[in-house]
Amino acid sequence: MTDWEECHNKAAQCFTVNAVGTWNIAKEVKNKEAQLVYISTDGVFNGRMRKRAFTERDVPSSPPSIYGISKLMGEYLAGETRCRLLIIRIGWLFGGDPTTDRKFIGTVLRRAAQQQTIKAVSDKIGTLAYLPHVSERIYELAVAQKEGTRHLANKGIVSRYGIAKELSRVWGFSGRVTKSNSSEFPSLVRRPDFSAIATVHRDALLPTWKSALQQYHRQYPAV
Repeated sequence: MTDWEECHNKAAQCFTVNAVGTWNIAKEVKNKEAQLVYISTDGVFNGRMRKRAFTERDVPSSPPSIYGISKLMGEYLAGETRCRLLIIRIGWLFGGDPTTDRKFIGTVLRRAAQQQTIKAVSDKIGTLAYLPHVSERIYELAVAQKEGTRHLANKGIVSRYGIAKELSRVWGFSGRVTKSNSSEFPSLVRRPDFSAIATVHRDALLPTWKSALQQYHRQYPAV
């Protein structure tokens, strides 16, 4: 389960799927002497503001959301089976068709294309993760049978507001992009204020987030 609000509203189901379900799969992987590639999230970290991104050397603790807690439990339970394990934590994933994508970037592009004013928060900071870059790197790491933990995110830390400004520039939209605060968008789901991740492993490095947006624009020049 990856929908943060659904995980919050259905916590028991969320833990059954994301934690216990992962444990069951990991036990079977161990029995088959295979390898598990477990897709995790930047949401396993506590989200407290800091000056540098979380790397694989940082120990995650106290995730602020039910989703983040369930994924961290999945990491722990998979590791307890002693199976061959590769944990991959991913940043703010994007890359779907912006005409239908419900994630932040797709929503911003649709509204901007309609000349709507875009309000984006400046107090939620993280790292983007472009789907083609991420999927290609996951494939390479899996084929090489790497183990341990890898962080996959495009290089560079940015706020939601910074992303919206760059989207408007790259796509050439003329509508306004205004800065706001997350307090203007109340929610029962606690999202990290800071969830930027980076890697210390050369085999997990990805291009910059701005170059990823340029590549995304070439794929979807019109919205």
